[in-house]
Order: sequence, then C-alpha cells, then structure tokens
Amino acid sequence: SMLSKEYLVTETTGIEIDQSKCGLCGLCTISCPFAAITIESDKISVDKFKCKGCGTCVSVCPTNAIKMNIDTTEKLLKTIEILSNFKLFPPPYYQNVSLDIDGNGTPHISFYCYGYSATTLNYAKRVSSSNWLIQTIDTVGNSVKSFIAIDSKNNPSVIYSAGGLKYAKWDGISWNIEIVDSSGSSPSLAFDSNDYPHISYSAGGLKYAKWDGISWEVITIDSITSVGSCSIAIDSMNIPHIAYIDNDNGLLKYARLNSDSSWDIQGVDSGCGGDVTIRIGSDNYPRILCLKGGDFVYAKIVST
Repeated sequence: SMLSKEYLVTETTGIEIDQSKCGLCGLCTISCPFAAITIESDKISVDKFKCKGCGTCVSVCPTNAIKMNIDTTEKLLKTIEILSNFKLFPPPYYQNVSLDIDGNGTPHISFYCYGYSATTLNYAKRVSSSNWLIQTIDTVGNSVKSFIAIDSKNNPSVIYSAGGLKYAKWDGISWNIEIVDSSGSSPSLAFDSNDYPHISYSAGGLKYAKWDGISWEVITIDSITSVGSCSIAIDSMNIPHIAYIDNDNGLLKYARLNSDSSWDIQGVDSGCGGDVTIRIGSDNYPRILCLKGGDFVYAKIVST
C-alpha cells in the first residue's frame, strides 16, 4: 500500500511561490526539512524531487507568498509521512542573539539558527512595523557567541567563531567575511571614530584585534589560561577599554590601552562570572556590569 512506502513521489512540487510577494527573507530555506528550497538569481527555487509538500514553508512565510498546490488526499498522506519521521527533523530554533541600534533607531540582530540541514549565522533588520529583513551570513558547524555592532554609516558588522575568529561586514550590497585569527571565542566588537573595528576575545588568554585600514593587528593582552566573557568599548579619544573575567583567578578585570601602546590591567572584583558588559559614559569613564553569585556588580573606573 502507499502507506507502507518509505517515501512518496509526485509529478510536481507541493507548493507554489508567488515571486512578486516574496521578500527573499530566507525563512523557507532555513525551515525546509528536506533542503528543497534555495535562493537562486534573486528568486526562490524549489527542487521538485526533494519537496514533499509538508507545508512547513507555508507556515513560516511572512508575506504569504507560498501556497500548497496538492489536493487534500495527497496532502494528508504526505503529512502522515512527515509526522512518522518527525524525530529525524526537529524544528529550527534560535540561540545566541546579539542586538544593536543604528542612528535611525532601527534594530539590527545577529543570531544562530539550528535548521533542518545546517546551522547558520543570520542577520535580521526591522524594515517596517511588521516586517523584518532576514539574511544568512554564513553556514557554521556549531552555535557559538556572535556580536553585532553598527558603524556611523548604519552598516552592520558581526564578529563570530567558525573555523577561526571571523569578521563579517555588510557593505550595502553583500556580506564580506574574513578571518581575523585562527581561533577565538566570546568576542566583543566596537568601532572608533574612523569606523575601524576593535575586537576583544578569548584565545589562549585575552586577545585584542584592531583594523588599521589595511590589515588586522592582533596582540595578547593577558596571558592567562582561561578567559570567560569579555566586552570592549571605545572612548571619544579612540582608546579601547576592555572588561573581562579571569577564570584562572576568579576575577573581574579591566584593561586600557596606554599612549605608549602598553596595556594597563587592573583587578576590579573577585568572585565574578557570567556575562560582562562595559560602556563609556559622557565623561569618558568606563562603567562595568557583571554577575557575582546571585547578584550583579556595577563598577565605575575613575583611575584611567
């Protein structure tokens, strides 16, 4: 009988796409359990041999550009097939979200999506009160922390770990990706007044990378064994300030670049862990926030 077969074969795809309604957000390509949907030449393309007509893409399409084109009986049989094998295709879910706001008040987000066939680093920008532009930046093997920042031209950049520490920058047309370091985790990103990116991250100690307009300058600031969360901020004089967790000693630390290119490192508090955040006030003094036990610690650094 048909229900005893391992799969169903159809003459045509189970969906129809109205290209005029499609915003190329990519949600259908991410959510398809059979990797049947791709974006080719600025259009959605469906592989009729892979498509099983399950309707997942129809449910996630924000513009109602996708409709089923199979009859009720066949749709029911296909749904039975999908449900019987559902354990092989867990629904996509999201992790490690980062947010920044541009000069126009528009939110920009980087996030990881565990899809049916791949794990992807994605970008989302709110384009109207009810619509978001969603793009895939890179296909990665594992979900790790990413960090997004917006430059003065309102262009987003994302730093993340995937086969090395990578930097992805949107140039107004496409995402340009380059490797900053061969390894790195827990990155943080900030721009100076020249829109040059500065990055703090963990890689055999606390490391710092700066783009000078031609190439990346990478140095080790603190050669400890284990660095937890770190955060970077740039003051009005383009001086980088970094807050980070020294896991070796259980310390919250603060590092600042001196005029002679050395780094001043201070211990701020003990017993701290979890995520840490640093921001620069209008007085150019850094403020740091992190967790300590069941509470949090707020510190203002005034001896800089």
